[in-house]
This record gives sequence, C-alpha cells and structure tokens, in this order.
Amino acid sequence: MIRTLLCLALCLTAVPALVSAATPNEQTERQSSVAKRTFILEDIEIHGLEGTDRAKVLDTLDLDIGETMDQSTLVEAVAALKAAGLFERVDDYTRPGSERGRIILVLEIVDRKPRGSDISMRMGAGNSDNDGWYWIPLQLDFGKVGHENTNFGARFALGYRFTELSATLRRNFGPRQRSWWGVTAATRNSRRYYVLDGLEVDHGVGRDFIGLDIGQHLASRWTLVAQFRKETATPDPYARYADTSEFRGVDDGENIPLLDLPDDIQAVIGRSERLVFDGALAYDARHQQQIAFSPTGGLWAGLRFRSTHEHGTSTPMVSLDVRSYRSMLGGVMSWRARGAVTGDEAPFYDRLYLGGLYTVRGVPSHGLTEPGGGTWLWNSSLEFRAPLSGDAAKPRLAGSVFVDVGQSEAAVQPDGRDLAASLGWGLRWRLFGIILGADLAVPVTGSPVEELFHGNMSIGWSF
Repeated sequence: MIRTLLCLALCLTAVPALVSAATPNEQTERQSSVAKRTFILEDIEIHGLEGTDRAKVLDTLDLDIGETMDQSTLVEAVAALKAAGLFERVDDYTRPGSERGRIILVLEIVDRKPRGSDISMRMGAGNSDNDGWYWIPLQLDFGKVGHENTNFGARFALGYRFTELSATLRRNFGPRQRSWWGVTAATRNSRRYYVLDGLEVDHGVGRDFIGLDIGQHLASRWTLVAQFRKETATPDPYARYADTSEFRGVDDGENIPLLDLPDDIQAVIGRSERLVFDGALAYDARHQQQIAFSPTGGLWAGLRFRSTHEHGTSTPMVSLDVRSYRSMLGGVMSWRARGAVTGDEAPFYDRLYLGGLYTVRGVPSHGLTEPGGGTWLWNSSLEFRAPLSGDAAKPRLAGSVFVDVGQSEAAVQPDGRDLAASLGWGLRWRLFGIILGADLAVPVTGSPVEELFHGNMSIGWSF
C-alpha cells in the first residue's frame, strides 16, 4: 500500500513538469496572446511639467485618449517620448481605469528647464519637409506669455544652404490642445544654386516675412497646417561662381554681373512684395523603432499647396511627397517619390530644380535644370541603410547605398538624355547628438559639369 502511494505521488509530481517541457510552443503562444491583448487608453496624466506645454508632450507621444491598443504600441510611444530629449527624465507607469479593459497612463516628468527660470537656452537639430535637415546652434524659449497654453520663442537655424532668424508666438487650444495658432516673423537668406556655362553658380535671395499659422492634428496620424504671410523677396543683383576654373580664369566667389545672367533671371531682380498662402496635409505612420537613425517601417506622405499673389497675378504650386521604410538584412530599405508643378509666372527662386542632395545626388545642386528653373519635376530614390559601428538604432557610424532618378522641365539633358540617374554610397556619424553625413555619387547619365562624381555634406539622411 505504501509503495503504491509513493508511486502515485511521484507521478503527480512529474506530470506538470513533463507537460511544461513537452509543450513550449503552446506556452509561447499563450504568452504572445497575453502580450497582444488590447485595452483602451482612458486618460493620460502628466506630472512635473514646468517649461514645456502639455500639448507638446501629447504631440510627441502621439496617442489618442479612447484609442484601443496593445502593450507594444504603448511601449513604443513612451520610448519615442523619452528619445525625443525634451526632458531630463521620464518615468511611466499605468493604473487601472474606471472599468475592466481600460488603463490610465501616468507620466512623471523632470523638465530640463531650471526651477524658477523663465528663459531656457538649448541647441539641436530639426527637420523640415520643405528644407530637409537643419542645425539650431541657438534656441531661446521664453516660456508662457499671459496664458498657460501660450508660448514665445526665438531661434537661429542653419540649413541646407540657408540661414534663418525667427521668432514665434504660439497658442494651443481645443480638446487635448490638438489645435494651435501662431504668429511668426522671420528673416532668411537662401543660396540658390544653378549651373551656368558648365560652372556652378550661387545666387543669394533674401526673404523677410510675418505670417499667421493655423494647425490641427486631425487624428493620431494626420496633421493639417496653413500659413498666411506677407513676404518680401529680394534676389541679389549679381551671382557668384561656386567653382574655380583655371582654364576659364574664374575664381570661387567671383561676382557675375547682372547683365551676364540669363534673361529670365534678370527680369525678376529687385524687391518684390507679395502675399503667400501655404497649406500642407501630412500623414505619418512611421515606426518609432529605428535602425541606423531610420524608422524600421511605415509610411510618411505630404501634400502641399502654395499660392503666391503678386502684381495682380496668382501663381500656384502643388507637390506630393511619399516616403516608405522597411527593415531587412539588418538594415532599412527606404524609398522616396516626389512630384511637383508650379505656374509659368513663378520667378526663378520659386521654380523647380533637379539635381543635388535632395533629388539626384550625382550632379551639383539644381544642375539638371536650366538656370531659370522649370515648372514641373519628379524624382525618386531607393536607399539601403545599415549600422556599421555601435548601437543598431543610433550607431556611432552608419552607411548606405542608393540610386536616384528624376526628370524636370527645362532639363539640361546631359549626353542627350531626358532621364537623369545616379548611383552612390554615403556615411552618417553621430557627433554630440547631431547626425552628420556625406554622400558620394556617380552620374550614370552624365553631368552638366566636368566631374566624374559629386559629393554632398548633410545633417541626417536626405529623407
């Protein structure tokens, strides 16, 4: 009897272990099912804010109250907020909501702004859909002005061949502060490049404007922005050579008199007062997780419309920009396609040019379009990016290989071809939190200047 009872006890003890060891797949499936269980985000509580608006936190977090999600979506969103670098520290936890299946996200924030200070100073980098990446060596945030949701700030920015000094007053309003209006005053100097008689030319254009901005986050991934501004555009009455040519006796920086410039450029030289309406609709479904500074998946798309009113005429411009990302082979395959069209009345500094860092990288900036510019273009790029050294998401060094193609009106058509293409490779390295880069490309279909390859310096990736 005792022997029988001992055998039975041993069997009962062994059965759970045997079942557990024999069914690892079933356990994994159960764990995966639990991890993907969905819940409703009932509310977001934020504690510790001092110099940053709640709306800024919610915009960066990109979660909607009432949204149904799983644990991985919530973790990615909080990780993106922490990675944005807005705060000294962000602690997070959840607690049960008003009923089963609902949770409340709680964020405990330690702001970078010193206690008792009304002015904060910082530096960094940004990215504009219109201008690409730019560096901000100085930004001043003056804090709240008269109202909790009203802020004033000023900054100095260095971008891809432009410098800008601007000041902005912005106020958030509406449910969850997802709408805003603002007033912006800015002065900018842009360097417009084109190729003249086989040499790269730099033409300065100054712009001063004051504008009213209105924006709305329509949903978790859609944003609508509009700006009405009064602008003064002043192109320089001369251009400068951006190359040195001993054969032609030309030095880098040498002035080109107005009368030696093309007729369509001469015709628009002078101070121009105009009213501009700018509108943009953007969709952003890019993944927060990154490899080599790039989203591991998702899509970004932007539709932009501009109307310029000057001398009794209106000149429209419409552009569509689509970018997608997909992780593969330890890196990210990224793709971009863009098309734009504008009116015949547009001056050269508002026209469309092909060639350079943001279109076809194997030729100088704007080198594939005649100096006066075109009224339409399209371009597309396919680029594979991968980490070379350090952390996979934000490595010390990353590399890429790419191919660019494009066409434009008023094309220079090197070697008699209408379609332009280039192949190349690039490097990106992280220095003091800013991503610096260099691209080297070969013009497959020829170049308007005498060079076998072309190099570009950048901040971040070109898209």
